[in-house]
Amino acid sequence: MSNSAISEAGASNTGKIGVVTVTYNSGTVLSAFLESMARQSYGNFLLYAVDNASKDDSVAQLEAWGDARLRVIANAENVGVAEGNNQGTIAALAEGCEYVLYLNNDVEFEAETFATLAAEIDSLGCDLLAPKIMFGDGVRIWAAGAAFNRVKGYLAYHIGEGETDRGQFENARRIEYSPTCCLLVRKTVFDSIGMMDPTYFVYWDDADFSFRAQRAGLTMYYTPKARILHKVSALTGGSTSAFTIRYNARGHIYFMLKNLGVLQCLGYLAAWELRLLYKLLSGSIDKGGFMIRQRAFFEGIRMWRSPAVATPTTNAGEDAGRKGSGKASRTAVKIKGERPRIGVDLHTLEGLYQGSRTHCYELFSRTVTRLPEIDFYFFVDTARWEPSCASAFTAPNARVVNMPHSNPFYRLGIQLPALTKEHRLDLLHTQYICPPLLQAKTAVTIHDILFEDFPQYFETFLRLRSRLLFRLSASTSEMIFTGSQYSKEKLEQTYKVPSAKLTTLWNGASEGRFFPGTEGADEVGKLGVSPGEYLLSVGRLEPRKNRLGLLRALALLPTPRPKLVIAGQRDFGYEKIFQLRDELLLQDDVIFLETASDDLLAALYRNARLFVYPSFAEGFGMPVIEAMASGIPVITSNTTSLPEVAGDAALLVDPHSPEEIRDAMNRVLHDEALAARMREAGIRRAEVFNWDGAADMLADKYRAYFTDKFKN
Repeated sequence: MSNSAISEAGASNTGKIGVVTVTYNSGTVLSAFLESMARQSYGNFLLYAVDNASKDDSVAQLEAWGDARLRVIANAENVGVAEGNNQGTIAALAEGCEYVLYLNNDVEFEAETFATLAAEIDSLGCDLLAPKIMFGDGVRIWAAGAAFNRVKGYLAYHIGEGETDRGQFENARRIEYSPTCCLLVRKTVFDSIGMMDPTYFVYWDDADFSFRAQRAGLTMYYTPKARILHKVSALTGGSTSAFTIRYNARGHIYFMLKNLGVLQCLGYLAAWELRLLYKLLSGSIDKGGFMIRQRAFFEGIRMWRSPAVATPTTNAGEDAGRKGSGKASRTAVKIKGERPRIGVDLHTLEGLYQGSRTHCYELFSRTVTRLPEIDFYFFVDTARWEPSCASAFTAPNARVVNMPHSNPFYRLGIQLPALTKEHRLDLLHTQYICPPLLQAKTAVTIHDILFEDFPQYFETFLRLRSRLLFRLSASTSEMIFTGSQYSKEKLEQTYKVPSAKLTTLWNGASEGRFFPGTEGADEVGKLGVSPGEYLLSVGRLEPRKNRLGLLRALALLPTPRPKLVIAGQRDFGYEKIFQLRDELLLQDDVIFLETASDDLLAALYRNARLFVYPSFAEGFGMPVIEAMASGIPVITSNTTSLPEVAGDAALLVDPHSPEEIRDAMNRVLHDEALAARMREAGIRRAEVFNWDGAADMLADKYRAYFTDKFKN
């Protein structure tokens, strides 16, 4: 009997079924699939074959089938399984189908399959129905229904998978999930929960659909009376392929964030990462498999923050037919009738002097005045920042919002997400780390990733936390800013950040604070040093700043030697610095200044004889520019970003050699002509780095972003 005769013979069946199958290079399995379709005793169906730009003969095989019930929707690109299913569903509903049957094309099934499913869904009175799904050998069960493992973050699993079918699953029962390898759905389900989520592309789209159906109170059943054979992963390379691993992992992360809520997901995501690390350490996965899953973890978070746009269900039938229009829309232009809003985390302005504090104050106080068309929301503990800071953020388009001081976990996990939602921000700009579970667009300034190449200078917890959260922030942010070409290249190399997302914003030295002269000499004298006679170094007391090397170099100088002032707060490993000072008998030669106002720090710079900064590693090295702008000679290291910043205006030394540091200090201290040339060169070099230029560049980036994203 011909296909057309079969169609006429079965036309009297009631309850039209729209069978939706998505093809992608399916040529090797289509013949058996179409044979199964042709022999169905239940003839009242239409087949919607959605082809995702196959490169083989899939479309040709479909068109050669010659059945009037076939509708081919040929996409110009691969829009994914979920969106392909949506296209077929919309076409089926437009042609009056009472049911939609999602059906893989790597399956074979018996002649009574459709008739059995149609009868069972009415008999059981359910909304969705799944058959018994066997492996291709017809002996082992692939899925006798499915469920969610709540302990493992609602990981979907198949009931009876791998078991030999001995009749142990012969009773119909209610289930909470079924793969859409074969799933019959009443048309009313789509009125209740809508279409599939195209963000998944492939895998987990069916779990999401089932979860939403269950949450909406719809009923899903398993019936053993219908059975299909599934050639598992015949078209995706198997469960261990990089493709399957990636899309399964990222889909799981997105599913949890979307459906379970941020707070509930915190524990699940942490457990997910710990399980992944355990698998790597135990050898159950290799480094390549670990990296695929780790990248997929970040992809899943990005998907949650920027989900695809589901196909609308209105006017669904316009493109149904022999050939589809070809390309589904996967993004939407955001239309806003109000001004763009940028939020900026300014918590660094609450503390004592450090580079990130200066960066935020100087850069954002200037940027806000350059963009009067954008509203800025600055988040800071207003009780903790100085009046001079507050006065810098009074532009008409600036709003300072109180964000009480808290630990980083609360600030990133609770405060900033809540403020972002409350003020309906279009973009949140943070320093170093973005809120990991923020469902909004972000920009981030990652000043450096020194912990990657110099782990010995960082505490273990900080290093591990930073590796995870910095990478995540770089992966999910719309724009990434950094302080030097050195740091930019490291971000590109280590985190594979596209160059187009990265912008180098050189730091500067405020002309109003850092300038040559003797202003503030009286205040400096109160510290027990003679203005113009002491050595200065600025920065936290930590191993990376190489305070030990500086003390050893100082001890090598002949006596009488100038006093050394080290301005910086105690940090990780500071005890060894004081211990070495005592061992070298330098108690009378070194002054540690752990608290200094902005004015006193500037006075310390301009009244010093020489600035010495032999740091092992820097992402920029702001003290170098501040010292140069203050008109004092500079000695610094020949490593990382420091040569880029210093240029030819400083003496560069090997930070690992106290003797080389001593020799450089001796040269400057005993050669006034050299010192004079270095002072003049330093002032010229500092002029290259200015906050106005950085603010202009940041404003341009913001403006370009909103020009692209907001079409008014």
